[in-house]
Amino acid sequence: GSLDDICGFTPREFGMTIEECTGTKVERITTEKILDQVEIWHERGYYAYQFMTRKQLWLRRAVFDFKHKFRMKHGPESDCSVLHVRRADIIFHEQHARKYHPIADYVKLIPKEKLNNPNHTIFLLTDDDNAVNEAHEFYPNLRWKYIDRPRHSGSSGGWENQTPSLNPALELIVLMATFELAQDCSSFVHGHSGLSDYIWTHMAANAGNKRVTRLRVDDRKEVFNEKYLHSEEELAKLLDEKRAIKGGIKPTKIETVKTAVTSSTD
Repeated sequence: GSLDDICGFTPREFGMTIEECTGTKVERITTEKILDQVEIWHERGYYAYQFMTRKQLWLRRAVFDFKHKFRMKHGPESDCSVLHVRRADIIFHEQHARKYHPIADYVKLIPKEKLNNPNHTIFLLTDDDNAVNEAHEFYPNLRWKYIDRPRHSGSSGGWENQTPSLNPALELIVLMATFELAQDCSSFVHGHSGLSDYIWTHMAANAGNKRVTRLRVDDRKEVFNEKYLHSEEELAKLLDEKRAIKGGIKPTKIETVKTAVTSSTD
């Protein structure tokens, strides 16, 4: 059959060979669990997920090239941690607003043995350009890596504006590459986020013999609260206070070398 035939994605441990597979019939898997308790990396669930989300060939190539350029730029490493700093429009959700956590809240959760390892890097995932500058300003001695891409600054993008580049293909390539690049790391620090759940799924499903750790910056305590509507201003005030303690040093603009993405749908 073709690459799109489900037989090509059926692992032999299901007890079925390619020759025996009839193609399109999918057995319904019964479960007593509610939907949000079923983890897709468990047995058949992850294989079904891979099949349903399989990439078109142009996208596979674009993601492969993107990952290659990213890894060539940052070089080999012994280990890394992923920090997913979700900000942007989370403060616009009224009684369901979430907090703008400072970078310090994420860094302090990284295991000490990792922070003390000079070869350890931190893969910073964020929708806030300010978070990138904050990381370099307050933790200049840590080894940061991040995808250089268009981002909003704080809440400047407004409500539900998830494509700051105005380039849907680029946004998709970055997202798909992120899922795969995160698998290089062994620890994951994040707050409440559906995207974080998907990132963790890919890390856990492809960990192999590597032990991976997941840590929540909000500790699932009071994740949603109307008082967080003003947390962007509160974070800015907190960082200014830290700068004053350091002697009033102003943040510097971080210049980076862009990782170019080229793709073709022809």
